Amino acid sequence: MRTAAFVWAALASAVFASPVELQPRAACTRTTHTTTTFTRAGAVATKTVTRTVQGGVSTTIIPAPSGFVPIQSAIPGAVYQGSGGSAPIKRAVLVEEDALLPRAAAPEPQKVGACQTSTSTFTTYLTKAPTTRTVTATTTAYASTTTVYAACASNNLADYYTPNSQSFSGGQPYKPSTFSSFGATSTAAQPSAYACCVAALLYGASYGDGTAAALFTYVPSNSACIVYYTVDTCPSLQAYSLEAFTITPPNPNYDPAVIGNLPCGLVDLVQSLE
Repeated sequence: MRTAAFVWAALASAVFASPVELQPRAACTRTTHTTTTFTRAGAVATKTVTRTVQGGVSTTIIPAPSGFVPIQSAIPGAVYQGSGGSAPIKRAVLVEEDALLPRAAAPEPQKVGACQTSTSTFTTYLTKAPTTRTVTATTTAYASTTTVYAACASNNLADYYTPNSQSFSGGQPYKPSTFSSFGATSTAAQPSAYACCVAALLYGASYGDGTAAALFTYVPSNSACIVYYTVDTCPSLQAYSLEAFTITPPNPNYDPAVIGNLPCGLVDLVQSLE
């Protein structure tokens, strides 16, 4: 009994003793770090790569005189059936370099609790490694170069006249007042009507003031090429009226031919020889 009384007395003394004073919690400081990163473009070297492309034929077109009327436009119904043969842009790729590009910093994790906040900012710069900008230049190497005359295009070739279903056989100036002003000459044999037209143009360009040629006639059966030209200065574009003749082949006196206008002449009359 004496021992139990002693234990109870000790517990009672502990419960009713003076309370223990609690110390206040120390204040904390939270620091937020902000980092901004800039990337600078590195050195850029330019490298030029030249690529050569093999081309076929480079074509230069010599235009017809302004206002020139081809024979198929001058004579409605005149067509070309082909008896004299046929008539006849790379880029550089640039690689663009980057400008200064800011990168957003990842946010700092937040701490729990009521704390004072201080902010520190850090700025860093990164420089990109040197890069190469490639420029590709493309050139074309042509196997050959040819010149095409627009005045000798297929719409200025005629070998058939549909209104009377006959073939052309040639032509000449038909106004008596102009006969004395004209001459006719044969060029060397030509492989096609187009070639004859070109030869006639070049002949006219070499005669007088260079506008003499008025009409050409090409005979496919013997490759003959005949040029009618003015012996005087051509007063204006296609100033002289010309007459074309038609036949029904085979004809013992006339050969089928291909005809066409030239800078000083214009066929505006058709007459059948039969």
